[in-house]
Amino acid sequence: MFNSPFPDSPMEVSTVNDVKIYNLSAGKSLPEWMSSRARRKLEQRNTDVRQRIQLIQDFEMPDVSNTVNITPDGKYVWASGNYKPWLRCYDLNNLSLKFERGLDADVVKLIPLSDDYSKIVVLEEERWIEMHAMLGRYFRMRMPCQGRDMALSEESSDLYLVGTKSEVYRFNLEQGCWLTSFESTAPLNCVQVCTDHQLVVCGTTNGVVEAWDHRDRSLCGTLDVGSSVNSHTGLFRENSVIAVTSLAFSDPLHIGVGTSSGQIVTYDLRARRPLLIKDHNNELPIKKIEFIKRDDGDVVASMDSRMMKMWFEEDGSPLAAIENTCPLNDFCRFHNSGMFFFANEAPKMLQYFIPQLGPAPKWCSYLENLTEEMEETEAPVYDNYRFVTKKQLDDLGLSGLIGTNVLRAYMHGYFIDARLYNKAQTQMQPFAYEKYKEQKIKSLIADEREESAVKKKVEKLPSVNKSLAARLRDEAAAANKTAETKKEKKKSKKSDAASSLLADDRFKKLFESEDFEVDETSEQFLKNASIAQKLAAKGPVEVDSEGEDQSEEESEGDSDEAASGSDDDQDNTAAWMEEDHRGTDMASDLESVSSDEDVDESLKKKRAKIRAAKKVERNVQKSQKYDERKEAKKLRKEQRLTSKPSKFVLHSIGSGETTRKFVDETVAANTVGSSETLMALGARKTASAKQDRKTKKVNEDDVPFGGREMSFTISKRDKDLRAQAAKSKQEAHVAERKETTIANTDAQLSRSHRAAESTVGPKQDQFGLIRKGTRLEKSELAEDAKYPIILVRDHKLTEMIVRQTHVYNRHIGTEHLLAECRRQYWIPQGRQLARKIVHSCVTCRKLRGRPFKYPDIPPIPSTRVRRSGPFQNVGLDGFGPLIPWKGGVYERIIGIVKKLLYASGDTAHFNYVQLFTIITEIEGIVNSRPISHNPEGPNEGEVIRPVDFINPEVKLEILHDPGNQEIEEKMGTTEKETRLHLSNLNKHMNHLWLQWETMYLTQLKEAKAKKKHYTNTIPKMAKITEIHPNAQGQIRTVTIKYGGMEVLRSVNQLIPLELEEESTALEKAEHKEENTTEPEPLDDLQKI
Repeated sequence: MFNSPFPDSPMEVSTVNDVKIYNLSAGKSLPEWMSSRARRKLEQRNTDVRQRIQLIQDFEMPDVSNTVNITPDGKYVWASGNYKPWLRCYDLNNLSLKFERGLDADVVKLIPLSDDYSKIVVLEEERWIEMHAMLGRYFRMRMPCQGRDMALSEESSDLYLVGTKSEVYRFNLEQGCWLTSFESTAPLNCVQVCTDHQLVVCGTTNGVVEAWDHRDRSLCGTLDVGSSVNSHTGLFRENSVIAVTSLAFSDPLHIGVGTSSGQIVTYDLRARRPLLIKDHNNELPIKKIEFIKRDDGDVVASMDSRMMKMWFEEDGSPLAAIENTCPLNDFCRFHNSGMFFFANEAPKMLQYFIPQLGPAPKWCSYLENLTEEMEETEAPVYDNYRFVTKKQLDDLGLSGLIGTNVLRAYMHGYFIDARLYNKAQTQMQPFAYEKYKEQKIKSLIADEREESAVKKKVEKLPSVNKSLAARLRDEAAAANKTAETKKEKKKSKKSDAASSLLADDRFKKLFESEDFEVDETSEQFLKNASIAQKLAAKGPVEVDSEGEDQSEEESEGDSDEAASGSDDDQDNTAAWMEEDHRGTDMASDLESVSSDEDVDESLKKKRAKIRAAKKVERNVQKSQKYDERKEAKKLRKEQRLTSKPSKFVLHSIGSGETTRKFVDETVAANTVGSSETLMALGARKTASAKQDRKTKKVNEDDVPFGGREMSFTISKRDKDLRAQAAKSKQEAHVAERKETTIANTDAQLSRSHRAAESTVGPKQDQFGLIRKGTRLEKSELAEDAKYPIILVRDHKLTEMIVRQTHVYNRHIGTEHLLAECRRQYWIPQGRQLARKIVHSCVTCRKLRGRPFKYPDIPPIPSTRVRRSGPFQNVGLDGFGPLIPWKGGVYERIIGIVKKLLYASGDTAHFNYVQLFTIITEIEGIVNSRPISHNPEGPNEGEVIRPVDFINPEVKLEILHDPGNQEIEEKMGTTEKETRLHLSNLNKHMNHLWLQWETMYLTQLKEAKAKKKHYTNTIPKMAKITEIHPNAQGQIRTVTIKYGGMEVLRSVNQLIPLELEEESTALEKAEHKEENTTEPEPLDDLQKI
């Protein structure tokens, strides 16, 4: 591994086998009790805190994190930890904590039951199992033993739990009950369910993997993992048993098994021999295994408490590894990406990104650009590497390493490890040291020969880059000489730079090693040299400025001040710069110093004279400019006095006259003076300006205001007209004032109204949310109820909030739903939106939906409106607990019979004779009931009964007594009497039918359909398969299919569930009353 340093980047990057691993949780974490102000101050002072990364805000636990899971929809992260036990949900769209819940025990494992965060099941210590929903925990129970792992079968909705006992417990989530458990051979550590073939695989403490089929509750097979690992490692320990600690499916036929000794064993379920055994070499139990599918080879991620290793599934070759200082507890990978989350024995949960395993998730897609920029600007550190060219590799025989990880391409060569380079050079050039020794001796001999015999100051130049060293030496000497002429004892900056460059150990190799020798024959060197020559040929540029004297004085003051603190340090000279002779001619030095002092004194005197002359000249120029400005000011004052008018006279001008005409005709004739006096003001100003320009007197802008004398008198002939105009103007003014007063009053009322509204107007809170102000500020309501958040009615978020409130409150009505929403939100025209939500809710349609509107009442059948004999038309209906839906006449008679039976007592204890008697009596009562209007007087006739048509002369209320002689035999004994009786009977029947037509049949014209009321029970779901129109084309009966069978039903018993478009539903909801009892119309039923 070699680290890639990015000092300006807050991310830590490590590279293993050319795989970059980005640590997104690097940096110091701040305590929760620290205030935001203290955090800001700490970020300003501490660079590490300022550069820390918070990919997800507050992604940490108080002490330790136990588990971490991602929901199937990829929008939320569940994490658990302690102390105390916490369960936290993070929203990846907002990159922050959504909510947190306290628990009673530490979490062992968590499984999401829904796509989002709404439903989860939690396995806790102390044998607890909890079910959580959006609003919190809604169910809790205990399992028979301490739980270690659990898995979910989505096909059967069974939850499998394993623990310290040798049983696989099953809990069905649909039925809410425990099922028969599977009996294993040993205590269990882990369990896994394959989503393809639904096999339940368990790992035991004795190193055996068991596969169960939940369909017939049978053991399908076993795998002896412990024996395979012992045979592979060659270690057979009597007292130690290898246990299975983790399981994972790669595909329906391949499985990975983690052991307590740190090995991962991959199997094909069709064979007992393992495909591969991978050792972590840490002797720590494998906690989790995950298979990562890739196009260029599947990768296995296996984790123990020390590190997570990633290796290829095919041959077990390593890919990368993530190691942490704190023990690891759990990890999860974001689906189809290279993002990993880790739970560890530390407050901060870890986040790593590996681009080679997949792209960044959508909620942090910016990581792609960030990592690409870091790779482009990456500057690897090669401290123990040596740069070689292609030719040098050929000389060393290492050209075959090109393209491997040993050589790293850089510019026109390669970087190679210095140890490998030294070994290769020793093998290929065994006599290199002898050649180096010989060259070293020759260089020492050449240095001794170059020493001069003359006793004077000699500076030894280096063997490498002599011209550069000579130029630096000359520049330092010239700078020192210039400083000495100005009486500066301290070296100049240029001299210090040159001397430090020659004496600095950091640049020592520049003048000693041949690798750093400047190639003076190169194109770049020659180009730079030509540019330097051109600049030197131009020479210094002299700049003359008024501040020259001051700058010279300041420079002299600086030089004197610098001279006071000067210090000649010659201890920093290079080792190869030596002075053989320090004795010099002191007399000559003193003479040169004195001559330089005389030159300086003469220069100072000349400069002083020049400065004095310039100062006198500047004073003279200032005096001249002052006099010129004073004279110009005096001339402007005189011009204003001459042009100032003496007086103004007011003249009256008629309505038909113009000012110009009046001036030309009247004023000019009565005014005595020059032509200039008679000119208008504008013309006079123009003429005066022209004259001033000719005489160069003053500028045009300096001409003051002025004009000729002019007198105006009020004419009497216009007095009446002016009075009338003034009166009309006054009236218009009064009317205008009246309108203005009314407008001002309305404006004041409007302002007062707006002021009243402003007290309850919208406000913005600290989070940027716009809230509606109300007059309930002093109430004891919650803050959200006092100042609800304003939502846009037509926005999708508003609809989702209202729909969620409707579902949470058990599908309440419109007014109740609007009241619940206004506890926290304010929606303009919210009642219309609430009606739309309720109208489009499927559950509400089931509970409170109206059935199809029954067609208009059809004509009564001919059997009921035409004369017929007894029992000529018979109707049959089932006498039982069925739902009446057709044949109202029969149903009404059945209802009468049931009512009379209930009134007769407990018929269950009657014998056959008693029940027959009661039925006969009920038959008489039913047949004697009136079917026409009861007469109110004796002359209106008798009431019509059904028995009158069966037996016209029978009277059921009088019992027949054969001994009663008062009852005569009306039928007679002779033929004549019989015929007479039949004739009377026909007359009676005709009269009876006539009464039936007039008293009963005519009443049916006004019959109205009664509205049926249905209970709020949820009906069954059905599908209309066929319709049956009657002779008039009306649809009264349809065929429906539900539960695998088809039945006939009336349309007024069917509630339509086809939801309309939102716009149409909203329009109908706005115009339709909430509590209407009108049923839905039967529209487009024939199209179904």
